[in-house]
Amino acid sequence: MSITYFEDKRVFSLDTAGTTYQMQIGKGDYLVHLYYGERLEGTAESVYTYNANIYCPEPMDLPPGTLSPNMLMLEYPASGTGDYRTPCIDVIFADGSRALDLRYSAHRIYSGKQPIEGMPSAFAGEKDIQVLEITLKDTVKDFYVTLVYSVSEDTDSITRSAYILNKEPEPVVLKSALSCCVDIYGGREYDLVRFMGRALMERELIRTPLTQGKLSSESVQGLSGHSSNPFIVMCGKNTDEKNGDCMGVMLIYSGNFTASAELEPHGNARVTAGIHPYGFSWRLDNGETFCTPEAVISYSSYGFTRLSDNFHRIIREHICRGSYSLKRRPVLLNSWEALIYDFDYDKLMSLADAASDCGIEMLVLDDGWFGKRNADDCSLGDWIPNEKKLGGTLANLAAGVNERGLKFGLWFEPEMISRDSDLYRAHPDWCLQCPGRTPAECRNQLVLDMSRPEVCEYLYNSISAVLSSANIEYVKWDMNRPLTDVYSAKLPPDRQGELYHRYVLGLYGLLDRLTSDFENVLFEGCASGGGRFDAGMLYYFPQIWCSDNSDAVDRLFIQYNTSFGYPMSAVSAHVSPAKSHQTERSMPLETRWITAMTGAFGYELNVTLLSPEERKEILRQTDFYREYADLFLKGRYFRLNDPNKNDVAAWEFISDNGETAFVGAVQRHFSPNNCPAVLRLSGLLSGACYDVSEAGRQILTGVTGDVLMKTGITVKYRREEYPATYFIITKEKSVNNE
Repeated sequence: MSITYFEDKRVFSLDTAGTTYQMQIGKGDYLVHLYYGERLEGTAESVYTYNANIYCPEPMDLPPGTLSPNMLMLEYPASGTGDYRTPCIDVIFADGSRALDLRYSAHRIYSGKQPIEGMPSAFAGEKDIQVLEITLKDTVKDFYVTLVYSVSEDTDSITRSAYILNKEPEPVVLKSALSCCVDIYGGREYDLVRFMGRALMERELIRTPLTQGKLSSESVQGLSGHSSNPFIVMCGKNTDEKNGDCMGVMLIYSGNFTASAELEPHGNARVTAGIHPYGFSWRLDNGETFCTPEAVISYSSYGFTRLSDNFHRIIREHICRGSYSLKRRPVLLNSWEALIYDFDYDKLMSLADAASDCGIEMLVLDDGWFGKRNADDCSLGDWIPNEKKLGGTLANLAAGVNERGLKFGLWFEPEMISRDSDLYRAHPDWCLQCPGRTPAECRNQLVLDMSRPEVCEYLYNSISAVLSSANIEYVKWDMNRPLTDVYSAKLPPDRQGELYHRYVLGLYGLLDRLTSDFENVLFEGCASGGGRFDAGMLYYFPQIWCSDNSDAVDRLFIQYNTSFGYPMSAVSAHVSPAKSHQTERSMPLETRWITAMTGAFGYELNVTLLSPEERKEILRQTDFYREYADLFLKGRYFRLNDPNKNDVAAWEFISDNGETAFVGAVQRHFSPNNCPAVLRLSGLLSGACYDVSEAGRQILTGVTGDVLMKTGITVKYRREEYPATYFIITKEKSVNNE
């Protein structure tokens, strides 16, 4: 059993292969957190102490001096009754009161995790996952919160969500409804790791010691955003890749969010995550339920690498769906940096011919194929192919690409609308805009009101008509601006606070229909690059364009930081032109290839302009990628050298059986008279012997895994601009296996 209830102690224990999470129905029927850490034999209630503290209110239904809510380690704290830390829930009852005192009411344990209606969530697959539901009830009002926990034993992960039910005769308004809380003893001993940044430099790793007060990663842009990510890590002061304890919290959500760690005055910490309260309110009529997005938590006592491995597996195996979730994706060429808007049928066929010669497997036509779109100031919303520009129908274009041995894909930006579009002229009220105000434009576009069923129905019909009209096998789904003027003409004034969340629900509903109806299409997410790189989108898209910055050196940092929570199979990465469009930095083709091959691999350049030697080199690269694609897609991933601290950035993929490994290394800086960089490998079989080749040339034979992991391999410094190399490590076959 992965979930056990010890009735005599009123303790719940949630056990995975390597961890234990425990809570107790404590004094006064408060649901208190006991323990989260390494697998525990027994129960931890003996370490829990109840305190009534000076200047902390006490419940009137308990004897004086029993406890203060502000001192409790609570599983789902509420506001208004004596806990002054960050609450998970804040409500306004019909009488205007905002006090909520949640106590244990009932629980049940069962097998078979169910999806959350209308939202992405981790799925069980073929595994029999156990679920715990604990219902809390307010002491006065007929108001309930059911906490739902599911246990993924093999990934050392627990998912959490909350169902909030109003049985009061009058409506109740939610002002905050977070997904989870984990209270932690001794918070001063921890750091908080967040992944912040900006457009073109997403997910910068920020590690901050906890001091009294609150640290958060959050977005109020209507999407998870470039400047923050709904994934945080609490870790010990000395935790590194292989040592120390750490806990990750990841929200499966794509809208406004908050994920925070708060150190309270008495030294304990509270970690919470969920929908951001900014601009949020939700009316619950009698009998109605609100469900929060699901959060995934995981713990490692073996450093960041083990924690990352847990999240990589749960995303690959329990969040990503569809035919491409664990299937090799075709090597693609995107037309954007090759042609921008300047293309016609002949130019696209020339691009396809050159791509085919290079071993590329798919041509993706980016922006500019619809309406009168030859610049970014028109036609969004008019998803009608420009047959004059394309030299015929999309079916004809796709057939031409297919005849050259390539698959064909298209770019869309469905959530946006141009003022200069037939759609805007017909339905100006379909965009987000406040009465009496001219809505703000960003990148020459407005935002469609995705909370309106008729908008989502229009988009479904338009996109499905295009996808049905031709042999289209890939869709790049872009979103190029945040939300402003968040007001819907369809919602009454007292429900405008629901719009941010209803927008996300409308988007999820549309994506669910399209990805189900076109299950053989590979969908890729994008939001000006990595502006919506989250587990919610990965439920519908098995890969996301990691950043609009495809400069290989900058990508070393972006991809390194992204890997802490997300598998590299989800990271779209392309070889861009020799001179980067974003930074104007020039880099060798080998370096751009080795860096891009870290993720879902492709090209973003004009292959018709390459020399015969360069085309031959790309053919070699694509052949190499196909040979090792399964390793990159499903292998364990190790960060060997931090590019923030080392001249040489390096990473490793290794097969689950430990027999084959790939190591990539890029020299991002040259220091004269320096020693070679030493890369100590991971995940090899200690007693097995391995052969090592560098860039196709064998350099070592019969070296034990133990030696490679403890002494390592070396990367020599080169007097060049950003040189790169790679190693293949292969286990020698035993005589009996030959």
